[in-house]
Amino acid sequence: MNATGTVYLQHGFGAFGLLYQPLAIELAQQTNSVVVTPTIPSIPLPFGLFLSSPEMQQGVASLFLGPQTNLNISAQRAGYFGTLPQDFMLSGHSAGGGLATIAGGNYLAALGAAPTTSRVW
Repeated sequence: MNATGTVYLQHGFGAFGLLYQPLAIELAQQTNSVVVTPTIPSIPLPFGLFLSSPEMQQGVASLFLGPQTNLNISAQRAGYFGTLPQDFMLSGHSAGGGLATIAGGNYLAALGAAPTTSRVW
C-alpha cells in the first residue's frame, strides 16, 4: 500500500480501538490512508494517563511532530512497509473526539503555525 495519509481514530469513553476496526478498514480504503486505532484507558490508572489527561493529549500531538519516529516504528511492527506519509487527520468518537481536537491544538501550538500551514487535513 502506498498510503497518502495517516488517520488517527480514537475511541470514546469505555470503548477500545478494536471496536472501530470496520470503520478503520472503510476509512483506509476510501482515503488511501493508514488508520491508527489505539486503545487508551478511559479512567486514570496508577501512572495517571487516560483518555482525557493533558499528558495523553500532548503525547498524541507529539506523535505527529517532526519525522514521526515512534509512529513509524509502531506501523512497521504492525506490518506496514515504508515510511508513513506526513499528512494526517486526527479524529475520534465522543471523548476520543475531544482528545483528537485538543491534540490537534497542541500540535499547532508546538509548531507555532496557523492551521493553513500545517500538515493536518
